[in-house]
Amino acid sequence: MAAKTPIRTVFNDSSVATGLAEFQSGEFIPLANGGLGAALSIGTAGQILKVNSGASALEFGEVTAIVNIDAATDGSSVTLAASDKFLFSDGGTEKYLLASQIDTYVSGTSSTLTNKTLTAPSINGVVGGTATSQTITTLTSTTIANGGSTAISLSGANVTVAGNLTVSGTTTTVDSTTINIQNAFVFEGATDDAYETTLTTVDPTADRTVSLPNATTTLVGQDTTDTLTNKTLTAPTINASTLTGIVTTTGAVFAGASPLVFEGATANSFETTFTITDPTADRTVTIQDASGTVAYLTDITGGGASEFSTVTVNTSVIFEGSTDDSNETTLAVVDPTADRTINLPNVSGTLPVLAAASTTQITSTPEELNLLDGVSGLVQADFTKLAAVDATATELNYTDGVTSNIQTQIDANTTLANTKASKGFAIAQAVALG
Repeated sequence: MAAKTPIRTVFNDSSVATGLAEFQSGEFIPLANGGLGAALSIGTAGQILKVNSGASALEFGEVTAIVNIDAATDGSSVTLAASDKFLFSDGGTEKYLLASQIDTYVSGTSSTLTNKTLTAPSINGVVGGTATSQTITTLTSTTIANGGSTAISLSGANVTVAGNLTVSGTTTTVDSTTINIQNAFVFEGATDDAYETTLTTVDPTADRTVSLPNATTTLVGQDTTDTLTNKTLTAPTINASTLTGIVTTTGAVFAGASPLVFEGATANSFETTFTITDPTADRTVTIQDASGTVAYLTDITGGGASEFSTVTVNTSVIFEGSTDDSNETTLAVVDPTADRTINLPNVSGTLPVLAAASTTQITSTPEELNLLDGVSGLVQADFTKLAAVDATATELNYTDGVTSNIQTQIDANTTLANTKASKGFAIAQAVALG
């Protein structure tokens, strides 16, 4: 059957159907009425019917391949095989190639690898890519290997590393007495972070040797705060030091006029300084075995540089005696009502004491008191009788020439009729007693 031309309904201006007619060139049925939305002519071979670029009608056009990779089956856990295929465009033509082809392409290409880890690689050919480069085999007595007790073994030549050498394991230097470091050692520490410890030196002006002790210890820094144990400091200069615990300084000599300065409990601008007068001979100052407070010369009235002219004591002076026990001798005074002076005689002897404190002054002179030497047996009644004696000096002269003990003379002459003589003896006794 031959192709037929479709017919259509003819409408007037009022949209009233007036008849039928054939489709004319360029006319089409819109998409809303079930048509194609365009007047189409057959396309070329290989074209397909598709929506136009304006999404308003259908047209013939070329096939565009669309691969929805997100909807593909997950193959991330699959091990690639040499026969696996990969889709690619060969100059606009869609084709596939095998994984073995990609391997051949990559292995035959020279590339620079950055931050790559090569596991058990085989390196062939020259190293460095220049005419002076040598192969790894000629540089080493063995090949570079992975695993085993020795991964790299070099012999018979020096090795120079121009860049950074990072060693993750232990570095062992065998049969070497000296290791030369041009600049510094840098230690990372237990934590791999941005902080390192650098061991360096001040540029030396001559050969220097720093010896580490034959002991397990921690080094002490010049500017660090540390605790030193069992250390001997020879002729040190110590400034602003803080000493705690027991400090042994046997045999130490502190130089300077003011070698000891004490801060006190409060760290401020006030200190106590021990000043030493420059000695003209060896001197020894002994601190007694007792607790107490040191008294200064200025604390005692009359204190001078080396002696006292007058000593003022508020209450009393206590003497321990030759035996350090609970018994002491206290030298005290009765509260004075005026200035008093007591003189010690310019002789050796022992001071007598009174049985009770008294404010009565003894007016007898030592010479007068010595008249009683050898007198015994006097009683209060005798002194009462003597107080009534009114003998004159002439009368007392009657005793002139008496050479024996006065008491003996008194006893021998108590029956004398001469009253004057009896009075003379009585007066002599009174004078002797003051």
